[in-house]
Amino acid sequence: MKKRLFISCALFSLTLFASLFLYVNFIKRTKGFCLKKIVSYHEYHPKWDIGPLTSEQESLLNEISSQTFRYLGSGKECYAFESEDGKLVLKFFKQKHMYIRSIFNVWPFTKIPYLNMIQSAKVERRTHLRNQTFMSYLIGYNHFSDRTGLLYLHLNKTHNLHRKVTLLPINGGKVTVDLDNMEFLVQRKAITVLNYLDHLLQENKMKECKQAIGSILDLLITRSKSGISDFDNNCNRNIGFMDGRASLIDVGEFRLIPPTYPTASEFYDATDDLKEFLSKRYPELEEFLEIQIQKRIRHDL
Repeated sequence: MKKRLFISCALFSLTLFASLFLYVNFIKRTKGFCLKKIVSYHEYHPKWDIGPLTSEQESLLNEISSQTFRYLGSGKECYAFESEDGKLVLKFFKQKHMYIRSIFNVWPFTKIPYLNMIQSAKVERRTHLRNQTFMSYLIGYNHFSDRTGLLYLHLNKTHNLHRKVTLLPINGGKVTVDLDNMEFLVQRKAITVLNYLDHLLQENKMKECKQAIGSILDLLITRSKSGISDFDNNCNRNIGFMDGRASLIDVGEFRLIPPTYPTASEFYDATDDLKEFLSKRYPELEEFLEIQIQKRIRHDL
């Protein structure tokens, strides 16, 4: 009798598990952006508090709540939306990488040893990722805001913003979100490196293009001397131009290090895709990039 009951319970658990797996992975999952993908269920934590709103931040929040934001794209950590005036980018964190609540955290699944072990490891992994990601953005905001364009960072649920913003997803319609309940950031809009250089060269602005290449290399030096490393070396994904100056636009993999000077490999790794772009489109500038890297390696400027 007990054996039959055990088998029945086991079959029920496996059937329920299979049904939930199919639902979560094939029915519930939707491609692209949707509201549920940015809704956070994490509680307030003082570690992520950047302090009371300043008058400049109040003005900024008024500005973003007075206009709509159109879907721009997505990266590793965030979904990005561009303001109507084209000056700002509003980024919401992807919660699927940080979500720790699960049906498998409750009975009877907690009584299944192997499943419980897998779920515990998953929670630990996602908690670590969230802490690491948020700390990276705090570094960019607190230590390098003038070269990241970060204007505001909201990593906790709050009750004092009292503002909503309207998003325009790529598939149409409108989504209104309460900013108090969201984890987001506001950043100045930048032009990606390759688009910026391509535009200059189409207008035969060779001098400005060379200045831009120098600005990219000098940004790498400034970042390292500020005691910040970046584990993501993709130039076009990480660097953009704001008012003609190179800035770091992807802030998701910053770490604090002792202030230093970039090594030769760091210069080359960080400009590998730039070199490939120039070699195919503007070979004479590939040589210029190499000369400028060598000068900076020798500190010959």
